[in-house]
Amino acid sequence: MSKSKRKLSFKPSNQLITRREFAAMHFGKEEYDSDQFYVNLANEINQLLLANFKGDKYITPSYTRKASLMLAAYVEDIVAGNGIFTAFMLLHKEKFGRLLPFYDLDSDPTFSTDIPSLSAIKFLLWYVLNDANPDTILNPMNEGIEEFAHFIGMTIMESINNAPDTPMRPEIKPESECGVPEIFQIRELCLWLVSECYLTKVGNLEKLSNDTYDFLHDIFKKTGNIEVDQIEYGVYSYLPYNVLVGPLALPAYKWLAAIISVEPEPYEKKILNKLQNFESQSFDFYRYAKIANKSAQLISVDGKVLKLSADTMPNGVMPNYIKVGDTAFMSLVKYGNSWNLSGLSLMSLDAEVFDQIKSGLEKKSEQKRLAYEYNLKKFKNKRIGVVANYDEYLSMVDEIKDLPCQNDSNIDIEDLNHVDNLLFFLNSTGSVSLVPDVGMLIKIRGNKFYDKESAELYGVGLILGDILEDDDELKKYVIDNNLIPDAMLVSTVSKKAGRELFQKNLPFLYDYVHRNSLQTYKSKFLD
Repeated sequence: MSKSKRKLSFKPSNQLITRREFAAMHFGKEEYDSDQFYVNLANEINQLLLANFKGDKYITPSYTRKASLMLAAYVEDIVAGNGIFTAFMLLHKEKFGRLLPFYDLDSDPTFSTDIPSLSAIKFLLWYVLNDANPDTILNPMNEGIEEFAHFIGMTIMESINNAPDTPMRPEIKPESECGVPEIFQIRELCLWLVSECYLTKVGNLEKLSNDTYDFLHDIFKKTGNIEVDQIEYGVYSYLPYNVLVGPLALPAYKWLAAIISVEPEPYEKKILNKLQNFESQSFDFYRYAKIANKSAQLISVDGKVLKLSADTMPNGVMPNYIKVGDTAFMSLVKYGNSWNLSGLSLMSLDAEVFDQIKSGLEKKSEQKRLAYEYNLKKFKNKRIGVVANYDEYLSMVDEIKDLPCQNDSNIDIEDLNHVDNLLFFLNSTGSVSLVPDVGMLIKIRGNKFYDKESAELYGVGLILGDILEDDDELKKYVIDNNLIPDAMLVSTVSKKAGRELFQKNLPFLYDYVHRNSLQTYKSKFLD
């Protein structure tokens, strides 16, 4: 995961899937004697997929290849007892109250957590093939997926009867037994989930690596003594904890805790609670309040008190050059009762840095509070609304002149001068998002521009497309307040079926589109 452009995945082709490709999904890309069985299964599935979707301009051989590897790895997951797909179901149930999105498991006689099921096969096919056409979302009840899942399902479900024994995932062991601290074992397993595991691996890992490299380079070059290999280590140590992966867009450590909970080894049972409460904290500023040989007490800029362990520092002790009152700039992870250093850091900055950051944060927070109150007042206590055009918006803004106005964000005046309807939304930061030509899709009381037919056709794009780009707070507000009740997926059954499917799974789909992204790695104090 360096700045160099080294390849992180195999280039798809029409040739047979190889053992090396399949083994690339294992921890450390390790090859097993059982691999050939799953490679044969993957190739059999791929040939059937190629025939079934022949001529489809979107579902190309590269996607049938990915789907075949995914399904073969799913079978191996069940045979080995790794619990990866089961963890997905447990996490989905914890969040949304049912084991799988989209599908009615009560009507699936094949459903089981111990053997492959039609519902799981359909989901995995959708999970891969939905990416084939970036301009639309594939209906999970698509006839092609339904028919193929039933066609190939018997082969997949019967394959488990002939499957050879397969090694399980690596287990977390006591440091006294393996010589590696638990937290480093956890990092390696998280790295596997981010970069290799069939259900959670990131498709654009090289881009995320390069983005993180650039961020760290820009931050740490100010010290004047950071080497390339140090930054590369920073990327390596940061990514495993801070990429949102898998269908639920969760950090890898959340997946790892759920996977281990399915079938924990004896020692893993003892540490499962610590793993389930694992946390990651991106780069922020801290002040040393107390310093001992093996630990330190930190105060964050927003006043939180943290215990910092020296376990991940050189020689397991606090550096002798830091002093009480110094400022530190660090990324941390919490395991057990202590926080640990994760990757690169600036361990000893002038004490004044903390005061400057704290003062700036307080000033910025007050500005945001005033801007929010001001804009809420001018919008007559409504955070969201629709106006005819930009002139009407300006006239509404100009009604109140008693407070300084926060500049609106992301405004392209040239675009706004030619809209038929304009959506405005007050963010919690006090800034206002203005989105042209989408007011007709939002069902708000008094919105004379709302058009049901347009909302049915294009409402999906507000959440799953790029219409709102990075306006995640606006997207969440729309979902939480049911402002696109007529939005639907294209369905060959009926509009009602397409609408119900989309609305029921909208919270899951919101998470789904945020997978393969970094948690905010710029500190809120560095905005």
